[in-house]
Amino acid sequence: MDEIKNCEWLDEQPGFLKDVIIDGKKIATIHALTKLDLGEIRRKANTKTEYNVETKKMYVISNVELIEVAQMYQSLIGYKEAGWTFSKPVTEANINHLPKKYFKAITDAIVELGNQNDITGGQSKN
Repeated sequence: MDEIKNCEWLDEQPGFLKDVIIDGKKIATIHALTKLDLGEIRRKANTKTEYNVETKKMYVISNVELIEVAQMYQSLIGYKEAGWTFSKPVTEANINHLPKKYFKAITDAIVELGNQNDITGGQSKN
């Protein structure tokens, strides 16, 4: 049986991590959200999928505010390079208290990182 010896792990690809810079200073390093991260975000946001019998379509119900905090939390933890430079630890409570300027910068970076690669879709750009 042949072995795969040189697998390109998603967390080792160049587009996996991104620094968040404001006013020339690094405030955080985020990582691309993985499928496990997305599952945890859905759980924390009380996301439910329901089926509409009349339209015969599935739809998702979730709390947008909880999703934003959960996305940021998941993107800032889990990898040694990820985190922020603030004195308080990365917690959902501390994320909830971030000034808008920093919250927006990190949220925008998460969206940009997700858009620039297909890591969360399970495909890598090689």
